[in-house]
Amino acid sequence: MPVFASENVLYKGNALALSREVAPKVDKHYSGYVYVVKMSARLVKIGRSADPVERMKSINRSVAGAPNLSPRMLYLSPACFNYKEVEACLLSDFAQYQTAGEYFNVPVSVVVSALNDFELAIGRTPEEQRQFDLDRKQATQDIYGLFNALSGRKVVPPEV
Repeated sequence: MPVFASENVLYKGNALALSREVAPKVDKHYSGYVYVVKMSARLVKIGRSADPVERMKSINRSVAGAPNLSPRMLYLSPACFNYKEVEACLLSDFAQYQTAGEYFNVPVSVVVSALNDFELAIGRTPEEQRQFDLDRKQATQDIYGLFNALSGRKVVPPEV
């Protein structure tokens, strides 16, 4: 049974200063983060990612030619099971303010308030999640190794 977060903002700060210590990459098939980014042009970006550190870098690269769109303040949820549903609800709730893609012309405080209204199913601490991901990767490698040994074939496991 999942544990529900009492605080839906794990990190609030400079979008490009986020570190893996705060937000480690997680298995996107299991959990992920919801983010709200205040861009410099009075726009807000709503999204989700299993690797928010890389996602913030990607967003920054994608707007490199438009300095008025650089990511400023990041509000990041804890990793949670229901991140896809939470993001979909936020996108739907703010659709009338959408300018392009996942960019919205709405005060960031309004979106963060909406994020705080959700029950995030978190389940594990970041350290527990890291260990779970390592164990799962090892189990996958073991299964493929056994299959290869028994079948005489060389099948490479998928990236997990």
